[in-house]
Amino acid sequence: MRSRCYVMYLDALLDGSAVRPGADAFIQFLRQYSLPFLILSQQSSRDRRRITEQLENAGIRGVMERDIYTTSMAAVDWCVLKMPERVRAGYIGGDALKSALRQGGYIMDSLEPELYFVGMDQHMNYRDYSDTLQCLLSGAKLVSVDSRKIMVRDGLQMLGNGAIVKMLEYASDQEALDFGRGSKHTIQMALRYLRVNEDDVMMIGTDFLSDIVPVLDTDMETVYVTWGESIEHTGMNNQCHPKYIVEDLYGMMK
Repeated sequence: MRSRCYVMYLDALLDGSAVRPGADAFIQFLRQYSLPFLILSQQSSRDRRRITEQLENAGIRGVMERDIYTTSMAAVDWCVLKMPERVRAGYIGGDALKSALRQGGYIMDSLEPELYFVGMDQHMNYRDYSDTLQCLLSGAKLVSVDSRKIMVRDGLQMLGNGAIVKMLEYASDQEALDFGRGSKHTIQMALRYLRVNEDDVMMIGTDFLSDIVPVLDTDMETVYVTWGESIEHTGMNNQCHPKYIVEDLYGMMK
């Protein structure tokens, strides 16, 4: 099962802090045959350096910073390309988002921004979100870099950034530009970052609706990883399905 380039989200390799079956072996396989790959992440709190450290600490070797592309980077790259006239940005989020905005050349402006990027920040309060709303009502465009509605922390289900963005959309009466998991904009920018065409890429997905469905109308090949679970309730049918299905990442090396 060979392609010229492989794209996957971070949780294809990690389940929380635990290494997925075959993850390290698959990365070593890609390195051995000089096959390029890209790992996508929508964690706005972790930049590329911290993600590579996270992978290495978990036991996955050989991932370089250049092999990581965050949704924050995708959002900035897209906005620079499509809306170059907007140069002032406000943001909610962590190091990954802040670093991407600086790399994009944005002027940080929390009072009169033209774009407002929203990632996860657990330290925000009601007044902080109300201040963000005032910027949106004054004309700033809402940009989401993390679409998770729910996050799990210490076994507890907690509000995710996607839920916060929905609140801001409702209050400001505008639809966010979405670059979270499942965004076609993010995939488009990832391919631009790699400098490859769609037919050069295999998308490895662990969430059928978020990873596979958005690229089914492209020339990308698709493979869905089941982790041994049934595909009955994934939404697949005879008309809508990936090209390949494997149980774990060991299956990618056959």
